[in-house]
Amino acid sequence: MKAKLKIIKDWEFGGIELSGTSFKYSPLGGKGMIARSEEEIVFSVYHSQQKSKGVLWIKGDISRFIPSPKPQEVQDIWQDPVLLSCNNGILFLCGASKTLWWLSEINGDWTSISMDNWCAGGIPM
Repeated sequence: MKAKLKIIKDWEFGGIELSGTSFKYSPLGGKGMIARSEEEIVFSVYHSQQKSKGVLWIKGDISRFIPSPKPQEVQDIWQDPVLLSCNNGILFLCGASKTLWWLSEINGDWTSISMDNWCAGGIPM
């Protein structure tokens, strides 16, 4: 499937279906997604078959489900992840353990980045 933001209708990716709350046809309306370009988008999703949370990264004809990073501490919670786009991939924030995760590309693996300066809301400064 070739994904283009200009023509999103009912996307389906082998066992993963986007719910009505996953995308509201406007990047400004989405909280669990990042529109990186016209042909590239990343969603925070729950994979019902694998019974795990993670991200669905779609780039042109390629899509990949990437499970959330393994918790480093008991308090790590992935209920409301914060996704950010950066010049070299995506960032996944966990405020509970003050850990920032980086994924450089669609075929990459999570890399943890320790953060020292966290504000009250959990976003690094």
